[in-house]
Amino acid sequence: MSGRKRLSYRLRAIPPRFVDPDVEATYRQKWTEATRLTHKFWALASTIAYILISLLIGLAAEPGFVEFQWFRLLVCIPLQLLALQVVLRGDLNERFYQPLFLIKSVAIYGNAIISYAFAEAADVRLYLFECAVLFVFIQSFYPVRWNVITLFTICGTIGATVFLILADAGPAGEIVPLEITLLVTWGLALTCNFAHYSKEILSRRNFRQIQILRIRAEHAEDLAQEASRAASSKARFLAVAAHELRTPLNAMIGFAGLVEAMRDSSKPRSAQETRFAIIEREAKHIEQLVEAALIVTKDGIGNLAGPAGYFHLEALLAEAADSYGASASAVPVRLDREPGQPEHELAGDMNIYRTLVDGLIRQIQASHSPVSGIVLGFGKTRADSYAIHVRRDETVVPAHPCRPDRAITDVGPAAQGSIATASPLGLLKTLAHSQNAVIEGVAATGCSTGLSLVVPSSLVRFCRTSPVLRDEREAV
Repeated sequence: MSGRKRLSYRLRAIPPRFVDPDVEATYRQKWTEATRLTHKFWALASTIAYILISLLIGLAAEPGFVEFQWFRLLVCIPLQLLALQVVLRGDLNERFYQPLFLIKSVAIYGNAIISYAFAEAADVRLYLFECAVLFVFIQSFYPVRWNVITLFTICGTIGATVFLILADAGPAGEIVPLEITLLVTWGLALTCNFAHYSKEILSRRNFRQIQILRIRAEHAEDLAQEASRAASSKARFLAVAAHELRTPLNAMIGFAGLVEAMRDSSKPRSAQETRFAIIEREAKHIEQLVEAALIVTKDGIGNLAGPAGYFHLEALLAEAADSYGASASAVPVRLDREPGQPEHELAGDMNIYRTLVDGLIRQIQASHSPVSGIVLGFGKTRADSYAIHVRRDETVVPAHPCRPDRAITDVGPAAQGSIATASPLGLLKTLAHSQNAVIEGVAATGCSTGLSLVVPSSLVRFCRTSPVLRDEREAV
């Protein structure tokens, strides 16, 4: 866009033209191409119509028509045929066709008004009618530019005024008053000329709007190409970065798995084995986040949705709680579920939900100080939704005041409309969005105490082996 010449589409009113010569030249070229068929139609129609009018006047006029109308027969009709030949057989050269149109139009109208001035009394009305018809059709319907029409109007009106005054002293003045003919002539001249002016102004404005829209479309296309190149560069960078991350992550997971395979399961875990279990858990979590980030960046969140399958939700939450409780030094995580409560199945990707639960646990750990424990829970929050709760365990020690500098942010209702991956919860929001879920904050007495992953009730069902009442099944 920077290398293109900036064009001005400012329009001058009189005469109507664009200030920029390049724009004016482009408009004339486009206008000539658009009106080529119209030129051919009107050239053919006007030639046939003028010959028919001449024939009808010749049949209706008094004897002596040929001698009286020698200019019509020897000049006007040949000029019409020449203009028709130029339009039909060659390109519309503006420098040649515009003067030809002006000459033939002045000749035809001049012949009509002179014929009216010097006609016999019996033929006056014939030539007056011809003058009015020609004046209207030449000004209003010929596809030429306004400046040519205006030049014809000036010549025709001045000439008509002169010959109408001369006609007032002859037979025509006894039949039609001079005031009427002058009023009609000047009224037609002004009205038809203004109509043609309005038509050209509208044409030029439409051309300007089309050109501006075309330039904007080209600019938008350039921006889209730049965005596409930037996205491709970012995708390549993330692919390389993910490849570099996978190598140490696979090594960590492999070593942790080797330690787990060599461990004597009959004995309790040692401190070193516990650390390897934590390393394996964290490495798998980072690997899942890397894979999700690659899919979101390259293909969009639609590919994260995948085919929905049901999985045991309470089992997933219990596994997450046990995984974080592998070390005695870690923050205890427990599942808040009373014995005998019905168990649930959730439609979605189990790995993504596990990543979401792990990510929410980390958010609680990072956003509160100190955190004595974390509670996982699941329950119905509204008539049309359930929620997975991840919150501080207030039963371990008395509640601690929240630190404003470490409060959970960007989880309000206004933040749910857009998935902002730059925020602390951005990637988790994207993962939740792929599963038709949203992340909301949980607050008590103005203090943020946890996070909830809200899912529609249509994605939740009771386990088939879970003891639950019939009305509860129907509610789900």
